[in-house]
Amino acid sequence: MEIRKPSEVEIEKILAHSPQAIFEGTLGEVEPTIEKAKQLVEPLLRRGVII
Repeated sequence: MEIRKPSEVEIEKILAHSPQAIFEGTLGEVEPTIEKAKQLVEPLLRRGVII
């Protein structure tokens, strides 16, 4: 298995799924907008955090 920083296309795919992942990860307690999810997740992805 290869672990690497995501490409721009992969970042966009991850961001598109982030609101649903946050919703499911909080057992439905939090239902973020796409904008809020991007605020939370995008800085991490841009810095190269492996998720």
